[in-house]
Amino acid sequence: MSENNTNKPDSADRELGRLAAMSGDDIDTSDIPEVRNWSRAERGKFYRPGTSDNVPLYLDLEVTVFLRARAAALGIPLRDLANEMLRKDIELVRSVEPK
Repeated sequence: MSENNTNKPDSADRELGRLAAMSGDDIDTSDIPEVRNWSRAERGKFYRPGTSDNVPLYLDLEVTVFLRARAAALGIPLRDLANEMLRKDIELVRSVEPK
């Protein structure tokens, strides 16, 4: 294994492994009791249609530099420019896809 490997197990991994090996009855849930009766549960209680999904998107430096400069020149937020460009790309891809 390489010294630079960041996928080395840490204490949290060991703790999760220890908990996974335990039976459900052996796990102390006194601080956050386990819900056993779901009869009053509400499906979709926190669902909000039309909300945006915040996806961490890591762009290459030259792409970021271009987009920032272009957004500044147009006087619009970077996210609006990126969304507009991606929507146009999606339209283009869909227009040439076999139906």
